[in-house]
Amino acid sequence: KTISETTKEVLRPKIHVHQEWFDENNESISTAIQAKNNAYIEWPNDLSSVSKKDKFKHLQSKVQLELRKMQDLWWQRKAEDIQHYAGTHNTGKFFNALKMVYGPS
Repeated sequence: KTISETTKEVLRPKIHVHQEWFDENNESISTAIQAKNNAYIEWPNDLSSVSKKDKFKHLQSKVQLELRKMQDLWWQRKAEDIQHYAGTHNTGKFFNALKMVYGPS
């Protein structure tokens, strides 16, 4: 544990800055995904345990809900930006924003 914490402090996790809705540097999402993964590892070791299965299913739905909220918020912000550019007749930024969302044609 000490080695892992020291490594994170010294090397720091990768920081990706790009136009995607998923922020892999978000600590709360990373923690939730790690907890779900740990619950998944525990469950197959004891398949008859209903509590481990329920814990995994609960964490799985919680992570899915958080990721959908993150994605919805990203889409909402992008839609507001595009609408703003369209409203101000800024065609350059409008088409650049569309390209960021849909990719180049």
